[in-house]
Amino acid sequence: MFRAAPLLLFFCITACCKVSILSPHGSRMDVDGQMRTAQHAGVDFGAAEGSPVLAAADGEVVAITVSQVGCGIGVLLAHEDFNRFTVYCHMKLATVDLHQTVQRGQQLGFVGTTGSANGVPHVHLELCTTACSFGHADGFIAQTEDPLPASDGFFDARKTYPRDRLVLTYPVLCGASRRHRKLRVAVGRNKTYVGSKQFVSMRGIGAAPCGLRSGARPFGASAH
Repeated sequence: MFRAAPLLLFFCITACCKVSILSPHGSRMDVDGQMRTAQHAGVDFGAAEGSPVLAAADGEVVAITVSQVGCGIGVLLAHEDFNRFTVYCHMKLATVDLHQTVQRGQQLGFVGTTGSANGVPHVHLELCTTACSFGHADGFIAQTEDPLPASDGFFDARKTYPRDRLVLTYPVLCGASRRHRKLRVAVGRNKTYVGSKQFVSMRGIGAAPCGLRSGARPFGASAH
């Protein structure tokens, strides 16, 4: 019984993690439950204000933005081997430097409400085919891709991630969403994500337990 207790605790910590998706890629639902005028260019992850914002993959910091509207305080990472970029918006504070090399799961800053966050703490994550240092306004999604099909759940430092293709991890910590009550998200494949104003069916996103998801579709090398 003594040996089983740590294993049970480990299972509860990992399997009970839920990700809070406030606004999926292409959605017309905003983080506050209001309707957007055009499709969303990124994915909004709800998390407690002041919790860490994490790099979704290895990369280089190629831009840090500070603006009163739009992205607010944001960080742009270049993933050179795959000709892709990820941008992280609405931070309270950025903790990295320009041209710094970062590793997957490394802290980029703190979750905040800067820019056009509508007062809701969250991370706006975009996966771009061109440099998108300020992110894209609603409706401008041609140079973006949905990051969720390439996602492998929450970052897990014990896990080895592929290096021959771009696989992303969530930009928020496992458990950070539990203190964020704006949206509760069901765990598991083909579940329904429940918003405050409407139901958004997100098929094939996969399970939310920390870093554990099979069948992620990677991106190969060949607002808000």
